[in-house]
Amino acid sequence: MSKETRSPFKIRNVKDSTGWYSSDYLSLARDAIESLAELEAVTEEVKQNWPLPLGETIREPRLYPEIKVLAARRDRLSMATLIFSAMAVEAFLNYYGVLRIGEAAYTKHFERRLSMVEKLSALLQWSTRRQRKWTAMCQVNCATGCLFPMRLVRQSKA
Repeated sequence: MSKETRSPFKIRNVKDSTGWYSSDYLSLARDAIESLAELEAVTEEVKQNWPLPLGETIREPRLYPEIKVLAARRDRLSMATLIFSAMAVEAFLNYYGVLRIGEAAYTKHFERRLSMVEKLSALLQWSTRRQRKWTAMCQVNCATGCLFPMRLVRQSKA
């Protein structure tokens, strides 16, 4: 979050609609899952065609061009799976942050200023602080104001 003085964020219900949408985090998650499934299949193919006992390194890849191509494909799929996963997580954090505190506040204090880990930490700390305040308020109300609804009922009947 920025170090500027700011007014408290207004918490919003996750079900509220908003005009701001990040990349479709569900689409990115599906891409990550599909990429992982393809990676697992290619990895199994590499294992089945490995010319040496598993765990041994091929010292001269030029002798095994098919495996070299297959292993390069596996490595690209591994990187793509990692990237799609990271993009899905960041897109969800952006989406969640905007829903919870609003687009203007989120964009100003969170979106491009923090790494993914810092963003998640800040959103969780902020949400937890809000939850503690709400829980404390409910406890105080329950301890001191349990008769409040009864008073309203009595006043409405009078």
